Amino acid sequence: MRYFEELVAAIRAGKIAPVYLWHGEEVYLQRAALEVLKAEVLPPGTESFNYVEVDGEGVSPARVVRLAQEPPVLGPVRLVAVKRALFWTGAERRSGAPDETPLLAYLEHPVPSTCLVFMVPQPA
Repeated sequence: MRYFEELVAAIRAGKIAPVYLWHGEEVYLQRAALEVLKAEVLPPGTESFNYVEVDGEGVSPARVVRLAQEPPVLGPVRLVAVKRALFWTGAERRSGAPDETPLLAYLEHPVPSTCLVFMVPQPA
């Protein structure tokens, strides 16, 4: 809970990271933090242009990168949230698993106008 409170305080103070990885069993805290982040970075009326939420079970790491590289519209920041981002858990490390190379490259040089959030429903 202390981490959540510190995270919310940092977000409200304008200290927004380019990438977040939130993991744990308390998914409701992840959702609450995401709502705070949305309220802080997305000007009213721009959510439909600058907020994308995808299910990590149905999206490839390369698709996440493409979403994160799209520029924001009518606002300074684009927010991309990947819920159930199980590719961080090793659960999908098997033959035929999606190539993570584009995502790893993105993480080295994230787009400054995008905030990318990975939400993992169990410990990573």
